[in-house]
Amino acid sequence: MDDRELLELAAKAAGESTIGRPDDINDWAWNPLTDDGDALRLAVRLRLSIDHNHTADQQRWVAADRNGCEGCYSPVSCVEDEFDEQDRSFATRRAIVRAAAAIAQQSQGEGE
Repeated sequence: MDDRELLELAAKAAGESTIGRPDDINDWAWNPLTDDGDALRLAVRLRLSIDHNHTADQQRWVAADRNGCEGCYSPVSCVEDEFDEQDRSFATRRAIVRAAAAIAQQSQGEGE
């Protein structure tokens, strides 16, 4: 799935209508892949938990999770684990957007 599809699904999950749609996704008005504030608001809106590896761990990872709720929705977990330490913010935003996209895909499957 490319970044455009991820953002469109994430917007759907969040009920976001201000993403705009210029050709270059980096020019979108709402872009949690590039904007920390948009990513945090998305995580809060979808009630995602964010977790990181311990600093002593050799393997770097960041996870965005939503716990399931019996009878309401299924759990979601998206992990980014191939990044350099200076890219941790990028990996965190990407994990959040991927989790939001997965939530949208679950919702689409339930609506069919």
